[in-house]
Amino acid sequence: MLIALLIATSVLSTMVHVVDRAANWESDVYAMTLWSSLVQLLLIMPFIGLVGLLPWNITGVLMGVAALTAYARSRWYMALSSSGDSLSRLLPLTHASSFIVLILAAVFLGEKLPPLAWLGGVVMVVGAMCISMEQPAATFKAFLLANVALALVLSQSLSRAINNVSYKWIFNQGPYDFFTIYFYLKVFEFIAVGTIVAASKSYRNRFHMISNPQAFVGARGLQTFSGLMFIFVLNHMDISIAEPISAVGPLFAIAWEWFDRRYHIVKRFGGRDPPQKPVSRTAWTLRLIGTALIIGGFLLLQIK
Repeated sequence: MLIALLIATSVLSTMVHVVDRAANWESDVYAMTLWSSLVQLLLIMPFIGLVGLLPWNITGVLMGVAALTAYARSRWYMALSSSGDSLSRLLPLTHASSFIVLILAAVFLGEKLPPLAWLGGVVMVVGAMCISMEQPAATFKAFLLANVALALVLSQSLSRAINNVSYKWIFNQGPYDFFTIYFYLKVFEFIAVGTIVAASKSYRNRFHMISNPQAFVGARGLQTFSGLMFIFVLNHMDISIAEPISAVGPLFAIAWEWFDRRYHIVKRFGGRDPPQKPVSRTAWTLRLIGTALIIGGFLLLQIK
């Protein structure tokens, strides 16, 4: 049952990224970041009667996690708004957080690091490099410029790792309700996002700056539901088991892009994909190899 929920969570999360990429890539990054947090907060506000109180130490951890999440989300939207990178190229790198998760779990949760953890980490790095190398470059500087979006995704990967370990640490401190944890996280996240937008002095926070608000709100509903499902599962499953199962997301992204290129699904529903260069056979091969290596690295990380 829990494994099925994890797979469903990964599928829903991929669907959210697909919608944001296809329907809202022309939107302003700051507007998407702000309204994403606001809509998610409004979606769970009717259930405020289910929320309990938390001690100060747990509250402080959630505030820190929320601030990191807010920053990483804006970087992720910047990566999605890049016109030269497809979702199947960006999404696998977000799951490179597994190696970071095991290190943090060993330090803060007292879990033992599996013997093949380092090998799994190396395999994941090689997989990420395979995905990056599909953008040829004559010099190292040109290589970095061609992979700016991947650098932005790394912040999302780090945030994901810290978030997951923090959730598990909180649940280990006592029998806290998963909905309460999620509610406070969204409240603090909205405050952090508002602070980031205000500090930028750009005031790009109007809802009309989102190109497809209907699809945007719908994606936030899926994101909220998948987030609650993941925290619920994490409350009942070891993080070392949950991490590799959630790595199936990139495979769904690759499958989606293949179907969309073949059957033009986005256009049928009124969306418009960002302009991209034709994907060569070599690029698709590197994406598949990179994704397979990242997932293989997850599996190696779990061998005791």
